[in-house]
Amino acid sequence: MTTQKPSFKKPYKRHTSNDYYSGNGLQTNTRPTKDASFQNLIEVAAAHLGMGDQLYAIRVCHEARKLLSTYFPGKTEGELSPIKVVSLKDATLLITAANSSLLHQLTMHRHLLQTELNAKFGQDTVKKINLRTQS
Repeated sequence: MTTQKPSFKKPYKRHTSNDYYSGNGLQTNTRPTKDASFQNLIEVAAAHLGMGDQLYAIRVCHEARKLLSTYFPGKTEGELSPIKVVSLKDATLLITAANSSLLHQLTMHRHLLQTELNAKFGQDTVKKINLRTQS
């Protein structure tokens, strides 16, 4: 009589189009609804890959850039190019400007920008805004 060695391999499961990877393993029939936006899917994937904080910082910086363009209504996109929203780290937003006159104008809008970003993304998203000249 021959004995078979125990198999430690998991049985193969064929994945169907209704399977959705949730980060905790493949789960059947948990695919997002058709109403879920592509941005939400990117956020889920970024969070799974450990990049959720970076994606959040990019969203805040992009929104800050859009808000800055509303503070200077007479200026074109080319005229605002010397103003750069650089980073968001530890709730501190870093913005650089090409010259001191732009830096002075940004100083006058600093509190309004911080208030609007916190209203959109939640309290304490931006605790401080650092303004610097580009070197």
